[in-house]
Amino acid sequence: MWFGNHGSAYATGGMAELERLLPLLEAASRRQPLRLTVVSNSEQRYRDLLGRAAFPHRYRPWDRLHFLSLLGEQDLVLLPARMTAFTMAKSNNRMLLALAQGVPVMADPLPDYQPWRAFCALDEWDRLAEHLVDPAPLAARARAAMPAIERDYSTRAIAAQWREALQAPAVR
Repeated sequence: MWFGNHGSAYATGGMAELERLLPLLEAASRRQPLRLTVVSNSEQRYRDLLGRAAFPHRYRPWDRLHFLSLLGEQDLVLLPARMTAFTMAKSNNRMLLALAQGVPVMADPLPDYQPWRAFCALDEWDRLAEHLVDPAPLAARARAAMPAIERDYSTRAIAAQWREALQAPAVR
């Protein structure tokens, strides 16, 4: 699965980042059957990008009510992102959302992704087919992220951070 905004006028990237993975996905599909699910906000951009892809794929519109269910059905999330001034400042929210659902992630090594390197495949695009043929090792790495996600990003952890911030003495 790839999920996110199709792109924007203020930054390059978005769904277009999948373009450089298409040859890798096509090669991998000859070794291992696959289907890429794209969840985004532009079916037209999806059709433009994947219309001639030689492997099965499908589009699902972004839907906050059903997204987590769809994400949970996936074997792998792809998060390609070339290094730009915009992507250097991107948060780890999409990566952690997938990992929190127990879904393995392959991504480019954005700065905010680096602390999570042990739990996903960063900058391992040359191993895409390998991860598709045998997803167990990457899935185990993803599951290993759960204690750290619970510790730092759970509702309880965030509430404690807010409580601490609100109870801290004001500095003048």
